[in-house]
Amino acid sequence: MFPAEPDIRTRSRLVSAELAARRARANHPLSEAARASQDAVEAHVPAFLAEWGVAQFDPTAAPPTVTGNTVVSSVSRGAADLTLGGGSVRFTAGFPALSPAMSLTHGVHGIGDTVTVGITSNSAAVPDPDLYEALLRDALDDVRHALA
Repeated sequence: MFPAEPDIRTRSRLVSAELAARRARANHPLSEAARASQDAVEAHVPAFLAEWGVAQFDPTAAPPTVTGNTVVSSVSRGAADLTLGGGSVRFTAGFPALSPAMSLTHGVHGIGDTVTVGITSNSAAVPDPDLYEALLRDALDDVRHALA
C-alpha cells in the first residue's frame, strides 16, 4: 500500500504497478499449470475423502502467524445495465467473511461509475467501527479529490 509515500498520485501508480506484477505472476504458465494440476487432483478425490478432509478443518483455530489481518476483495459488475424487478440496479455491495486469520475485510464493488465499499470487522481488530468508517471515508475522499 506504500503508506510512506506522501504523494497520492505516486502511491496510486506504485499500487497499480504492484497489482499488475501480481497479476502477471498469477497468469504465468507455471501458476496456471499448478492450478490445473490441483484441479485435476481434486477431481479424482473420492467424495468421502473430501468430506473427511473438510471435517478436519477447525474454523475456530487461529493460526500461529498470518501474513496480514485484513482483506480487500474487489468485484466489478460491469456496465450499469442490470435490472431487478423492473428497476435499474444503482449499486452493488458485498461483505467478505471473517475468520480467525482475517479480522477486517473490505468489499469494493462497482457497477457502472458507482463504487460501494463494505466493511466487516470484529471488535478485537476494530474496537470503534464508526471511527474506522469515518477514517476510511476521509481517506477515500482525499484520494478522489487528489486524482480528480
